[in-house]
Amino acid sequence: MRYLPKQGFCEVPEALLSDSQNKCAIYTFLDGKRKNSEELNLSDLKKIADFIIKLQAINPSKNNDHIQKAHMACFSIKDYL
Repeated sequence: MRYLPKQGFCEVPEALLSDSQNKCAIYTFLDGKRKNSEELNLSDLKKIADFIIKLQAINPSKNNDHIQKAHMACFSIKDYL
């Protein structure tokens, strides 16, 4: 949650307080509405695609080698489809 904003992502909440001992945190609220597939329009789909493209652009480096790969990680656009 701290790494993505440093990479230029504004689409993730910001951590305000965290308690690692009790495994809880408080984050900023991102206003929005959950949409089902029938409610999505071309603008929504473009925003989703742009977000995925930004994620894919993050290359492994010494600055992010502490991030472990997710179990179900997608490493190409084909994986998402």
